[in-house]
Amino acid sequence: MEESDIVKDIEKKTRLTSLKKYMWGPNILNLTLIIMVSQQQFLGRLSLLSTVLLLISIALNGITLIFFSKEIRYEENQQGIHKPFNKLTIRLLIFIIIFFGAITIGYFIR
Repeated sequence: MEESDIVKDIEKKTRLTSLKKYMWGPNILNLTLIIMVSQQQFLGRLSLLSTVLLLISIALNGITLIFFSKEIRYEENQQGIHKPFNKLTIRLLIFIIIFFGAITIGYFIR
């Protein structure tokens, strides 16, 4: 029973579902960190070191998101799920825009 195609298919679907759940944590954390960096005028000023560390954390979370996105895309390809456009590229562009926007806003608020 362990080697059957049905069991393998269920395991692949379970892995894909788990990977999609893991995407929420880094996304929410990045959003929170971006708000902290960009809204220093309202939330209180951070030191330069704190700001740099937050920006590094955002970048590292971005790398985590890219990893999970690639794993999800791989699993979808293995299951024959084809998307009409590349969501990873769109998410990456949105992340880059928000990331550099936060840096710019945080810099000019100081």
